[in-house]
Amino acid sequence: MELNKEVIKETKSLVVKTEQLVQGFKVNSQPTLVKANDYLVQITQAEKKVIEREREILDPLNQAKKSIMNFFRPVKEKLANIKYGLKREMGDYVEKMEKIELQKKAEIEKKVESGKMDIDKAVAKIEKIEEKKTAVITRTNRVIKIIDKAKIPQKYFIIDMVALRRDALSGFEIPGVKVITEKIIIGK
Repeated sequence: MELNKEVIKETKSLVVKTEQLVQGFKVNSQPTLVKANDYLVQITQAEKKVIEREREILDPLNQAKKSIMNFFRPVKEKLANIKYGLKREMGDYVEKMEKIELQKKAEIEKKVESGKMDIDKAVAKIEKIEEKKTAVITRTNRVIKIIDKAKIPQKYFIIDMVALRRDALSGFEIPGVKVITEKIIIGK
């Protein structure tokens, strides 16, 4: 999507005018502080115009994106569930076959150790077992499971700053937290 040339020209002009407004301006007295506050109001109005123009363009696009995502979400979830189920079935089968393979190899090993089978025949049988393996590619992942949350060191817990700020500003006494005030410059 290409932006309207008039929108581009208007937005760039607004930025240039705002920049020229404060270029070389210094706050060094009470009258210049008052003038700076007036400039701040004008800059805030310019920001609002830019945000308004941006919303005019983006809101319909965001709504279209949301509708498209809502349409495809259940389809993707269904496909993911089907895929997961099939992979689980395949994994169960591969695991079962690996157990059988290990049992057969152990039996062959016992026969070789007891002298009931010679090494050449054992190697041939093991190769035959290896040939029967399916062409399924597997990967072994290392995953963790939390067994006892109380024993996990504190460094692995993340502070919920939103909840902490809300509770502290509501007047709750929280060890290690202090509510302070700081001044910031705001525009009208």
